[in-house]
Amino acid sequence: MNVAEPSSGGDAIGSRLITVLTSPTETFRKVAAKPRWWVPLLFLMIAAVVLQVAVHHQTDYRQVMEDQMAKQSSASMTEQQIETAAEIQEKFGAAFAFIGAIFAAIVMLIIGLLYWVILKLAGSEMTYPQSLATHLYGAVPAVLGMLIAAPIVWFGGELTTEQITTRSFMSSSLAFLAPEGASSKLVALLASVEFFTIWSVILTAIGFQVVAKVSKGAAWGAVLLLTALGIAVRVLFA
Repeated sequence: MNVAEPSSGGDAIGSRLITVLTSPTETFRKVAAKPRWWVPLLFLMIAAVVLQVAVHHQTDYRQVMEDQMAKQSSASMTEQQIETAAEIQEKFGAAFAFIGAIFAAIVMLIIGLLYWVILKLAGSEMTYPQSLATHLYGAVPAVLGMLIAAPIVWFGGELTTEQITTRSFMSSSLAFLAPEGASSKLVALLASVEFFTIWSVILTAIGFQVVAKVSKGAAWGAVLLLTALGIAVRVLFA
């Protein structure tokens, strides 16, 4: 796909993380000409580590283990086994944050591939690096939300098991509407309706209209399809 490269003025490394929020159309034109997908990917991984470290700081792993045992009637662990498992998670929880960041990066690589395939079927000549970069720059608001949530979680008091599994600690979501005693799946569904996520969905749709050169309907269709799939997976495992 041949795209005339726009002026490189103001396109320093990392500057797109800001301009994608203020001038998305122009930024995505630059992404089409020169996809620097590794910049937003690194930003995502850093944010994922920061947030997970904050979650680890406020997690009572013994309580988490006990809650999981209570939900799995077939599972059986002695008090000593629970204590040992909790100690291991407490000791290595921060290290697991880096594993989680790598896993998040792999997921983003796969989603970028899915966007590429779907929009190829819609007639786009977009390359995989362009698709990946568009998806990652579109996700910048969601990543920004993670960085904002980290200090709130760190100083906000101990998290419940449900907050951890459903990610309902994000105060910018509709999780607060869940009635007392609501199922974890309902809480996860409401937690998925979140300000920074919606912002990312809008940005991503704009990005694929520009980079993939497809219709507004095709871009929005692809974005909404994969967003709905992500929410379904999140609710399923809540």
